[in-house]
Amino acid sequence: MRAEMIEMTEAFMASCKNPGAILFECTNMCPFSKDVAEVSNLPVFDINTLINFFYRAAHPVPFLR
Repeated sequence: MRAEMIEMTEAFMASCKNPGAILFECTNMCPFSKDVAEVSNLPVFDINTLINFFYRAAHPVPFLR
């Protein structure tokens, strides 16, 4: 499946003139986020990034304590 994700990313990059990011709509794609980001040089968003976004908003990291 990794090879297929990379192939689809390369095809997407060749067909889209100015992509700003990639959004995975399927949870089965999450394990390949890093691979797709490396091939596309774009940020990749998935359900994990969404959950982390909301978690960090509700539980900020205490840097100066």
